Amino acid sequence: MALIDYILSRRSIRKYEKKVNQPLKIPDKWKVVALLTLGYPAEQPKQRKKKAIEKMFSQNTY
Repeated sequence: MALIDYILSRRSIRKYEKKVNQPLKIPDKWKVVALLTLGYPAEQPKQRKKKAIEKMFSQNTY
C-alpha cells in the first residue's frame, strides 16, 4: 500500500478538463467523467501514522 500511495495520486477532473480534451481532440459534446492519473509525486509525501488494525476492523461487533 505504501508503494501505491507513493506512486499514485488523485486529481480533480474539472480542473484539467480543457488540458485533457484539447490534445486528445475530445469534442465539446462529450464529457470526461473519469481519469486515471499515474506518476511519481513532485515531492516526497509525508509518512502517515499507521492505525492499529483493531481500530480499523471489527469482528462480530459494530
